[in-house]
Amino acid sequence: MTDKEKIERLNQLADRLFCPTEPTYAGRDFPPFDIKRVNLHDSKKEFNEELRTVAAIVDHLHGVLVALQISPETADPSKDAMISRIQAEVDNSTRQNVRRKKLRGETANDLVWQNFRDTGFFVNSHNLLSDIIFAYKQRLNELKDQEKQFWNAPNRVLCSKRTTRRISAASGDSNLNGCV
Repeated sequence: MTDKEKIERLNQLADRLFCPTEPTYAGRDFPPFDIKRVNLHDSKKEFNEELRTVAAIVDHLHGVLVALQISPETADPSKDAMISRIQAEVDNSTRQNVRRKKLRGETANDLVWQNFRDTGFFVNSHNLLSDIIFAYKQRLNELKDQEKQFWNAPNRVLCSKRTTRRISAASGDSNLNGCV
């Protein structure tokens, strides 16, 4: 059964169960609920690589956010003055760059970037950075949940390539991923 057929069948079942008097929605290209694989990784190595990468991204971006933050708790006037100078120079530099590129808002993307820069690149990028960190933190939490659910289970045994080949040959299954 193809994915499209599965989605169509799930839509039909959900329509019958939850909307018996409503018209059916058999033409939808998405299921009525999430059916994607919870674990998208084929190996623990692949999983660990993504986990390390996402964790590093969160740490580094958070460091940038902290370094450029004016905070009333610190009450450090020299740092606040330095960040204000950086903000003024960054905003001025990006406005000059817009003028040099002569972005006239010919496309929606040009207009967005022009407005982003004209209304305060420093503050807008600070806000955008907060949103990016939030998104990566969500992914990091998902990965940590996957680690608990899939990769740290006591019944998972990692096999060497040689052992996997022997098991594959004996069972006739060539799709073993190093785990049995």
